[in-house]
Amino acid sequence: MDDPQFLGGKIGSLPTQLGNLSNLQFFDLSFNGFKAGITLKEVFPLNLEIYPTCNPLISGGIIFNLLAQLGNLSNLKSLDLGYKNEYYLSCENLDWLSGLPLLTHLHLSWVNLSKAIHWQQAVNKMPSFIELLLRNTQLPPIINTTTSISVNFAVLDLSFNGLTSSIYPWLFNFSTNNLVHVDLSYNDLNGSIPATFRNMTSLTYVGLSWNQLQVLDNWLNLKKLSIPSNSMQGIVSENHLFGLSKLWYLDLSFNSFTFNISSKQVHMLKAEHILLASCKLGPRFPHWLQTQKKLVEDFDIFASGISDVIPIWFWNLTLGLGSLNFSNNHIRGTLPNLRSYPSSLTMDMSSNCFQGSIPQSLFNVAWLDLSNNMFRLNFFILHDYSSL
Repeated sequence: MDDPQFLGGKIGSLPTQLGNLSNLQFFDLSFNGFKAGITLKEVFPLNLEIYPTCNPLISGGIIFNLLAQLGNLSNLKSLDLGYKNEYYLSCENLDWLSGLPLLTHLHLSWVNLSKAIHWQQAVNKMPSFIELLLRNTQLPPIINTTTSISVNFAVLDLSFNGLTSSIYPWLFNFSTNNLVHVDLSYNDLNGSIPATFRNMTSLTYVGLSWNQLQVLDNWLNLKKLSIPSNSMQGIVSENHLFGLSKLWYLDLSFNSFTFNISSKQVHMLKAEHILLASCKLGPRFPHWLQTQKKLVEDFDIFASGISDVIPIWFWNLTLGLGSLNFSNNHIRGTLPNLRSYPSSLTMDMSSNCFQGSIPQSLFNVAWLDLSNNMFRLNFFILHDYSSL
């Protein structure tokens, strides 16, 4: 990288005087052109190494090099080593965290922690932690321990790690009163969702997608619930969704839920993103949506067993819609010729039983799929295509 706007040189050539900056709280070396290809063991007491692949330059997302001189940075509050590119950062243990007593934010996502078998004990001793991001770090299984836990997380991301339900005792052993965001998606959790989650009054986001969980329960105070692609099944009634007036994002896609909600109970849910692909909603169109103020971003009822017409009131909810997926149902009738469909709308109405003419206003949308229906081909469509 010969651009004069970028720093260069070898990773190991950072000034050793950095270790004397005891008042340093944040240090960012991202988006530079440091060369890799050396092992840092001789200057790096933390057993960290950088392994280059095909590109001799580090092109972004780097704060790796700071660790080589972490010794005296006792006032450091935020450390970001998370990196997703061509370089691989490996850490054999997290014992070095004890030298950073004021650290509140730690981002190690995509760092290989597969050998850090005592990672949870090291984390347990960090009372200052507010945010811990260990996404896709190959975390070793939890080891049962009686070590006291003094952590008070607000944000915890352990997604993409293959963790089993053995994580629960550790997760629920520290103070959960301040936990706002927890992401356990893309793991190997199974069984019922622990009731402890419901008692976390500050929790606003829980990510449990792509596990093998089986039971849906009510979640008061949640703003975002994302649990697609689990093994969940059963009846979803108004009791499950009651009290979710704060919920703005609901994703139950690709589970085996059957919805049985009275249209008189729709006031309980006012989400702006509703993703229910492959859930059983039909055969009637879900009239419990009628009192929604609007659907701002996403509405997905792919393959939901609907054999009905789309009621006129539904189109009043789509004024600011970004994505609409009604595909693979048996929805019949015609599509309305609205004054204007949102120009940013992506719309998949394929594999249904729509018929009649295609509204001209529909062609203002950003992306449209009407295949496998019974529409009548319009003259204006032929004319438009002949001019291409």
